Amino acid sequence: MLRLVLGVLRSRRAQAVTLAVLAVLSVAAGTAAPLYATAADRAVVAAELRTATPAERAITFTAEVSAVDGHESSLTDLRGQALALTGENTLTQAAGVLLSGSAGFGTPAAVSAPVAARDGVCAHLPLLSGDCPAGAGGAVLSDPTAKALGVTVGDEFTFRPDRAEQPVTLRVAGVYDPAAALRDADPYWAGRTELTPQPLRATNPIFVDESTVDSLRADTVVAMLDLYAGDGALTADNAADVAASLKVELGMPGIKVANGLPQLLKRIQDTRDVLGLAAPLGAVQLLVVCWFVLLMAVAYTAAGRRTELALGLLRGAPGRHRTVLALGPTALVLVLAAPFGVVLGWLLVRLLTWATFAGQAPVPLDRTALLTAAGTLLLVMASAAVAERRAHGGSLMDALRQVPARRGRRFGLLEPAVIVIALAAVGQSYASSTDDGGLALLVPLLLALVAGLLTARLIRPAATAYGAARLHRGRLAAGLAALQVARRPGADRLVALTVVAVALVGQTFSAWDVADAAARERAELELGAARVLTVYAASRPALLSAVRTADPAGEWAMAVTRQPEGGDLLLGVDSSRLAAVATWPEQAGLTAEQVAAALRPKTADPVTVTGGELGLSVHVIHDLGGEMHVTAVLIGPKGEPVTGAVDVAKQVGPASYRMAVPQCAQAPGCRLAWLSFPRSPHELQLTGLDQFGPDRPLLSAAAISAASRWRPQFGAEAEVTLFNGAQSRAAAALEGEQAPQPGAKDYISLYYVPADPRHISSDIRLTVADGPVPLPVVAAGPRRLAHTRELSKITPLQALSRPADVRQVSAVLPGAAADGVLFDLELADRLADTRDNMVTLQVWLNDRAPADAVDRLRAAGLVPVGDETVAARLARYQEQGAGLALRLHLAAAVLSVLLVGLAMLVLAATDRRGRAAELAALRVQGLPGAAAARAARLGNLAMIAIAAPVGALTAWASWTLSAPARAVLTSAADALPIPDPDLRVVVPAVVAATLVLLLAALLAGRSLNRATVRGDENAAGVRR
Repeated sequence: MLRLVLGVLRSRRAQAVTLAVLAVLSVAAGTAAPLYATAADRAVVAAELRTATPAERAITFTAEVSAVDGHESSLTDLRGQALALTGENTLTQAAGVLLSGSAGFGTPAAVSAPVAARDGVCAHLPLLSGDCPAGAGGAVLSDPTAKALGVTVGDEFTFRPDRAEQPVTLRVAGVYDPAAALRDADPYWAGRTELTPQPLRATNPIFVDESTVDSLRADTVVAMLDLYAGDGALTADNAADVAASLKVELGMPGIKVANGLPQLLKRIQDTRDVLGLAAPLGAVQLLVVCWFVLLMAVAYTAAGRRTELALGLLRGAPGRHRTVLALGPTALVLVLAAPFGVVLGWLLVRLLTWATFAGQAPVPLDRTALLTAAGTLLLVMASAAVAERRAHGGSLMDALRQVPARRGRRFGLLEPAVIVIALAAVGQSYASSTDDGGLALLVPLLLALVAGLLTARLIRPAATAYGAARLHRGRLAAGLAALQVARRPGADRLVALTVVAVALVGQTFSAWDVADAAARERAELELGAARVLTVYAASRPALLSAVRTADPAGEWAMAVTRQPEGGDLLLGVDSSRLAAVATWPEQAGLTAEQVAAALRPKTADPVTVTGGELGLSVHVIHDLGGEMHVTAVLIGPKGEPVTGAVDVAKQVGPASYRMAVPQCAQAPGCRLAWLSFPRSPHELQLTGLDQFGPDRPLLSAAAISAASRWRPQFGAEAEVTLFNGAQSRAAAALEGEQAPQPGAKDYISLYYVPADPRHISSDIRLTVADGPVPLPVVAAGPRRLAHTRELSKITPLQALSRPADVRQVSAVLPGAAADGVLFDLELADRLADTRDNMVTLQVWLNDRAPADAVDRLRAAGLVPVGDETVAARLARYQEQGAGLALRLHLAAAVLSVLLVGLAMLVLAATDRRGRAAELAALRVQGLPGAAAARAARLGNLAMIAIAAPVGALTAWASWTLSAPARAVLTSAADALPIPDPDLRVVVPAVVAATLVLLLAALLAGRSLNRATVRGDENAAGVRR
């Protein structure tokens, strides 16, 4: 029997080879689906981890704890509470403490650098000299801190924790390089800005051994426990388990929790969910088309063997032999083709991942893929058996006919398609976790199938009527071609497949084009400018100064600070350059000029010192009991911190003092930020400010006593009371005092009463009021934000909460997207009350930036550490779920067109003998040869000419009607409308698919013509 089956296959080599090719493709599609889904899933996780910041790779727990009796027990308690919520996982722990204070206390070079102890810190600090501290009293400083203090290895310096009574002497054990500590975005620092070393920052943490902490005699310390994902800690295999083990979203009373890692894992899972919905659909589309084509090929091959089986029945062949001859050839081809299909599916996925994935990863042929391939083979074999049964199930007379009988009105092989699509839709709807999930994604495919079915149902009666009309008018070629389309068993199925294939091409290329456009809009919106540099600077004012130095005309660069707060982004911008540099979205609803004007209202002029000395005029009204140390804090010409100090004598009476500030003699001078006093200066009246070299008054007595000229430090309003001469006289008049008040007539002074006597501040500030309160902001979001108090207070620049005034609301804003706030960086910095920077510093560049823009910024004093363009952000988005899924959709659409073309060749190869005989018989009856040739060509061409436009219209309709599918496939930002597809991309793709099918139709017609010519030659030979 095997030889007989092989003989059947040899007698129809073309059909057998075609069937084998289709079987290979069907099994390959079934194998590729899980392989690609697994590879894409791993690529998604790898891409997210590759671009995640240290803050996004960690969970941090922070609490201020008592250190009176030592900090170890409090740190142990924090560790226990934190680990109770995180469970067992692959994350690395790093615990430590932080104490804010002043290094070099009591010296002019003092800096506000904290002291920190952290597990394993020595392994993450590249030392320039010395060693890590191994015992009490040793400290390792950053290079900028050591230079600011003027110390080297072996020197000693003092450190006084905030609110401590006495400083402690520490020894410099080593000096580390903060720039090298940041290389490769070390997740060890867990995104803690206060702890992460930064180039140029003199306030970098001073690291000590844990035994040194308690010797500093601080009342409280900040205890920290961080869990971070190091290299290899998170993979596609364990990400879900790690996410399930984390319960920190429940919160912890008294403990500040930063959930960067849970948010990253949620984002990864959301992307995987999108991929899980969208990726299988591409494989399903290809598998359905393969299945249809394969069944059509099986049916046609079986139809070609009907006569042989009928003759076998007449000659008395046993039933089992006829069954083997009917089913055996197809089953043998399918079984032999299956291994090649598995290998081809694996190779296709390897090729696709190698060509499109950013990082090439291995694609193992796992058990799931093999089981899916086996299931696909069994499904195909079962469907083929049904098709063979139906093909051989007719009467003996029908089997002996050489001309196909007229077909009924039933759909035939299309019923299984409807069942498969319905089951797929139901399965995806159950698998989806959202209302607009998998079932919505099937809408394009369902519409394509419906259009194909309707077109196939209409094609036969329309072709019959058209063919009869053409014959009546003497148009023999067109009439015969139309009647052939109406009469051939597979013509309507081929039309349906063509509609589906062309529709899938239009839908897929529409989704690809729109996804690319939506991703570009999202990238431009979230990035804010054509190019964004992440930089380090000595301070925020230094960032502003450096950018203005590199681009003095304000044409291509803008200083920006970026600060996430909850679900929002707080962006500080140089509003004078906003319109020139930012990429302004069309959906904003406000112009850049309107936003810039709203962010920069008229404010009080800053107190600017342009001389080498700052003069201070005071009047002491009561004996101070000792000298009063007054410190002036200024912002230098390049944004650098400048400090001057004098000691005011305790004697009663007026006096004048000068403090050296030589840096301020450089243009454009220094801005006075605040005056600091170590204790309450209520016995000291400030009566004037002057500068020397050149000499000029800064604030006269009348100006200095203005109530709007000064303010207390934010957060100290309950402890500090400002008063001037007018207020004192008014208060005395209300109390009935007639005697003149002691001291000057016009002055400013303040009174400090600590809220907690146990915590007495030694930094009592009289701050210059040169910034607007509340801070003007423009918010991105719903219009109600302009009328509610949702944004009545914000924490710009990581300072204490500040009152905010929402001047305008826009749907979206550059850099902030739909959830964020823009404020003027310079004005916010005047209200920050701190020189320490805890936010990300950026420089936005527009597309007109010169080629040496980075070099100019570096020469101005900035240290670039990150560089991202819209194109790079776009490539990152394309590595996410929808982008990876669409690549499979594109491959499936292209292969579907090729399969339909192959199906056309199958139909032609199967019909060629019978069709050639028919045309030869008609030639004998007088049909002209030219008409016969045209009839052979026009049949297939007519089917494509009808089906292709229907498929294109179906693609347009499905795109219009399937909004949920568009949203999932394109991953457009919520705040942005989904754009329409660009016809310049979609139309050429549809035209190319149509041309491929027309080429297949021409080849099929040409093959039929050759067979007809041979038939004519044989008939002529017989006549001779």
